[in-house]
Amino acid sequence: MIGTIEIARALKSLVAQGAIPLPEFSLRLIFTMELYGYYAFIATHNPRGRHDVIGAINTDGAYLTGAGEMDVICAPPRASFFGDYLLESLVDSLRGQPDMPNFIMNYKGGYNDDLIMNDPSIDIPTVWPEARGTLHHNSEESADRLEPEPFARAMAICGTWLCKVLTLDVESLERAVADAGKRAEARLRAEADRITKACASGRIRIVSNLRDEIRERMKYFLCCETARLEDFRRVADLPVIDEIARQLESVFPGIIADIEHRTGRIQLPSDNDLSFAAKLTPYRTAPGFPFDLAETSQNDRQPLPDAIIYGSFARILSGLDGKKSLLRAIREAEWEEDNLINREKINRYMDAITYLTEHGYLRIKQ
Repeated sequence: MIGTIEIARALKSLVAQGAIPLPEFSLRLIFTMELYGYYAFIATHNPRGRHDVIGAINTDGAYLTGAGEMDVICAPPRASFFGDYLLESLVDSLRGQPDMPNFIMNYKGGYNDDLIMNDPSIDIPTVWPEARGTLHHNSEESADRLEPEPFARAMAICGTWLCKVLTLDVESLERAVADAGKRAEARLRAEADRITKACASGRIRIVSNLRDEIRERMKYFLCCETARLEDFRRVADLPVIDEIARQLESVFPGIIADIEHRTGRIQLPSDNDLSFAAKLTPYRTAPGFPFDLAETSQNDRQPLPDAIIYGSFARILSGLDGKKSLLRAIREAEWEEDNLINREKINRYMDAITYLTEHGYLRIKQ
């Protein structure tokens, strides 16, 4: 909390000195207390669709002991946020500099801990530059073992990203969007490599045939990157955004052709094991994940898979919008994680979905 407050004080001082321009957006500090502090904010903010909050950063994780690497967690694919590109750009500019941590970019994001606002029903995309330490939630992290430099460095990284987001204006937007377009293309090409490896190892679910699976999966990520580029319109609606989005779409057929060339001789059987899920179109009845099951009686409450937010179940729940089938939500979760969800887990998830439907948290679209 002290570090976060000091970030705000430093930004205010820089503006007063004329070192940075007056921010285009305001900054709000929230004492989150992990899940419930955020939910208190959400409950009073009326989160219906994209609103006046641009995005968020989680500063929990600037550990004070032995922070040698930083897991740079972007917003997940369903939480479209231009801030992802600015975070990646910042990290690239810091790599190799003295005393910097080892940066590990995490593009798939998540919904755990202080990332719950990434849930599309809340729609406040959140990033998390988490500086990993040797001690965490540990009584050995005593005052005599604190390391000020790693802590200050992690806070400075968070503060610099905040400065980039808050001061992004029409004048700097064109350059930012052009850079984002290159990063979006690189992300698609990286996904193409992941698909190729998944095909080679058989770690991919084929619903109809391999060619269609490749195209559907890549189309999903093209839509995600396009939506992320479109999010720049929250700064200003400039023609360059359309131009860069068109450029990204223009390289897409070539990326598809390259994947098909690399996987052309691979033969994989189709998987109809989850065909029942194609007939179900669930949707959630209220914003947010049902952590406390407050709508059920105490005797009826039961643990939910992955504690809801620590696994694939959160990704599946986040996709239940009443427009796509449950099968499609499962496949998108697998695409994002680049892994197959085994049948044992899916059975547990189905039991949980049935339970949540019975208690009114989900409904099935007829």
